[in-house]
Order: sequence, then C-alpha cells, then structure tokens
Amino acid sequence: MLPVVIPLRLFLSQLFCLCVGLAIESTLLLKRAELPRQIAFHYSLIANVVAVSVGWLVLFASQEFLFSGVREQQLLSYLFTGEFIPDVSMASTQFTCAMLAIVLFLGGLMIKPYSIRLLQRLEILPLPPNAGVGLDDPRLNSLVLLRLRERIEGSMRVGHVLSTLATILFFMVASSSLWL
Repeated sequence: MLPVVIPLRLFLSQLFCLCVGLAIESTLLLKRAELPRQIAFHYSLIANVVAVSVGWLVLFASQEFLFSGVREQQLLSYLFTGEFIPDVSMASTQFTCAMLAIVLFLGGLMIKPYSIRLLQRLEILPLPPNAGVGLDDPRLNSLVLLRLRERIEGSMRVGHVLSTLATILFFMVASSSLWL
C-alpha cells in the first residue's frame, strides 16, 4: 500500500495567500469602489476562489504537456516539500515553473474581474446597492452601472497585483530567514 502524503505546507501557504488576497482586495473594493463591507468581502472571496480553482485546474491540465519524467518529479517535490531535487535538469524545471507562475498570475489578473461580472450577469451575485440609483433615464442608469463595474474591476486588478507582491515579499523574507 502506498503511503498517504498530505501537502500540509502547500495547503497552508495557499490559505495564507488567499487570506492576504482577501484582506487587500476587499479593502480596495471598500475604499475605491465604495461597496458595503459585506459585498466587498463576498466579491473578493468569490473572485479569489474562482481564480485559485482555475489556476489549479490549469496546473493539473498542463502538467501532462509541460512536465514529464524528471520534471514531473521535480514539480511534485517542489509542491510537497518546497525544494527541488538536485538534478541536472533543475534549471529547465525552474524555468518552466517560473513561466507557469507568470501565466497563472496573468490569468488571475484576467479571471477575477470577469468572474464577478459573469456571476452578476447570471444573477448569482447581487449588484451593489449603489448600482441601482433609481434614475429615470435608463441610459444614465446604465452609465452609472458601467462606471461602478469599471471601479470594481480596477480595484480587483490592483488588489491582485498588491496581494501577489505582498505574498512574494513574505515568502522571500521567510525563505531568506531560513538560510541565516
């Protein structure tokens, strides 16, 4: 029987990244998009969960194409232990992981705002209370809604960049303190 391996370190680091993203993005939605606290938190939570889910699906789908043999062992070693196996092909594996991380970052930058917009169009997520201002002119009301969506999407993108930079900085400081 094969041993059961639980990637606790990976799970905790993913949870930490989600918490940092929630804090930064919901604060930006609260301040820049002027959303109520509860709606800002829900928008941020849903966008982050959708982005993380799509990111993991992309990783698992691309694993077969990008990683084979030694590189697959390197990826699994890095995901479960946080370290690469010393090997000759380590440079190409690190390059592939770095490119995949960049693609996932850019994908998250695009997925988060569009997931909110799609869920609003499907009427799964409610529109913010300040979206329906009750104006008589439907063109003016749609213009107000468009401006609000632009502020929400802009806040989500800025929040994604800031939360990614914050987690990268944290992990760089944490990994450098381990080497001291």
